Amino acid sequence: MGCYPIIGHGGGASPSQDLLKYYERLMRGCTIFCLYPYSPRSNEASWLDNTKNAVSLSRLNRDIAEVEDIIAGGKVLPAEVALVYPNSCILWDRSAYIKAVSLYLAHLHAGIPMDIITEQDVVDGYVRDYSLLYLVGSNIRRDVLKSIDSYLKDGGIVVCSSPDLLDEYCEKIENATVMFGVESIEVVKNENPGCLLYEFLEKQPIDNVKWNNKEVKVYCQRSKITPSVGAEVLANFVDGSPAIIKAKRGRGTVYFYGFSPGLSYMYADYRGNRGFSTVFYLNRNERDICTFPAQNIKNTVKVGTSMICGRIIVGNNASLIGLIDYGIGKIGREKPNPKPEEVDFEKMEPYVVDVEINCRNRPEKVYGVRCKKLQWSYSNGKITVSVPIRGAELIVLKGKDLFSVSRQ
Repeated sequence: MGCYPIIGHGGGASPSQDLLKYYERLMRGCTIFCLYPYSPRSNEASWLDNTKNAVSLSRLNRDIAEVEDIIAGGKVLPAEVALVYPNSCILWDRSAYIKAVSLYLAHLHAGIPMDIITEQDVVDGYVRDYSLLYLVGSNIRRDVLKSIDSYLKDGGIVVCSSPDLLDEYCEKIENATVMFGVESIEVVKNENPGCLLYEFLEKQPIDNVKWNNKEVKVYCQRSKITPSVGAEVLANFVDGSPAIIKAKRGRGTVYFYGFSPGLSYMYADYRGNRGFSTVFYLNRNERDICTFPAQNIKNTVKVGTSMICGRIIVGNNASLIGLIDYGIGKIGREKPNPKPEEVDFEKMEPYVVDVEINCRNRPEKVYGVRCKKLQWSYSNGKITVSVPIRGAELIVLKGKDLFSVSRQ
């Protein structure tokens, strides 16, 4: 059971931002939303001090109440892609956190759901649930690396953007590079990018990567990598040295980056951005360099445009599809950096998207919690539906045995 506080900030959070927070946490498995925080806070107040948000929060509560029977007894359908949270790395390298967050955002914005699992989850065998794993940060437990190697040899896909390969005690792991298709790794730079906006804005690019006939800026992290025999170089730095390689390991495939692609994506937005952030929508090349290994993975929910991600909560007699529009509708796609006061989902013209849902059986009924009636069809194990979205939407699928929560 998850718990996340939704607070009307005195500092300027809007009803639209509350809606995105609410739905996003809901589709990650949160079932408790604390609207009445009790604690002295110097930088924010409860929603009682921000009356403009009271109406929107009431509306959100009504939305949730309509489907609470599905949420309370349901389970979030696992994604096909997982990020291994760098527990061992946080002690030694604080930058691993922001590298993980930026990579996570890039995938959500590409419409690719991503779960976050721990190193212990890998050792305990939960890695078998996923088609692709992402690794970030320099440090990883030796037993975790052994489990990942077995996963690779059994046919899994691993994407690694670690600047170096060290264990939880910050000691070099002998022969670890072999499983990633790399002969050697030499850290050229591994600077902490920081976690605050002003820290981001201080950073300057340290290199460029040639990708899709364009150049992607590299920030804070750069390693010199020597590919193993048989490895394929997919991208190069400006000096011609390998930036991304692809190699086989048993029946699996590994991608190794000599830089942090997530930081390239994150910085492309933060440079000069001061408003309700939708500049991400324009950074297709930076997003693509982060997500291309996962783009051919088959997702249960497929949305016909970027910046909208869908997740599923599976209940006993019905299931719930949550759609979240990180692109902020039509205004966000036409005006890359709208101000918070310009974004009012209730007054905004709906942004209509086509959604495909892979489903075991034909549902008895399909409708939206906010938009109500939907036009849909079912054929060959797939639901096709056009959904008008104002920031976010919940689609209810009535029926049993529509999805399988466990893929093992």
